[in-house]
Amino acid sequence: MKLLYFIVLTGLCMACHQPRGYRIKGSLPGALDGYVVKLYNIDTYPDVLLDSTVIKDEKFQLEGTRTFEYPKYCRLVVDMTPDEPDQRKKTLKAYRFFADNTAMEFQCQMDSMPAYYWEAVNKEHNVTLTGSPTQDLYQAYKTRYFGFLFHQKKRQKQVLWSVYMYRK
Repeated sequence: MKLLYFIVLTGLCMACHQPRGYRIKGSLPGALDGYVVKLYNIDTYPDVLLDSTVIKDEKFQLEGTRTFEYPKYCRLVVDMTPDEPDQRKKTLKAYRFFADNTAMEFQCQMDSMPAYYWEAVNKEHNVTLTGSPTQDLYQAYKTRYFGFLFHQKKRQKQVLWSVYMYRK
């Protein structure tokens, strides 16, 4: 009987410690106090605003009270001109990632964070996001896939060069 009570009590304790939602603690060295950080769910159209906060001492924290049924593809947006009413004149930085019901940490220098709009230089490698197993899996996939493409193109160039040299 005591064993049954112990098992039930242990089960209840474990159920109480289930994640209640996401938590993102961020550090943006170079960010000024007052910049606004917003988290959007971009799985659907239009994007859904999940949370927002203001940067203080180059740090921010976003916490969700709802749990995700599955990992969400999100965009973290930093509005560097929160007082600008004209949307076309805003200066925005953004990073896309997969968010889970876990505690995540986001780190990036403010001047090297990717822009909201397209840039000729990809700056996604400047961002460090830890704590999301789905994002880790996605990063591993991208590393293997793009590594494979690089080697394929290198091999194609070697074959084309050898064919060119053979015909001479």
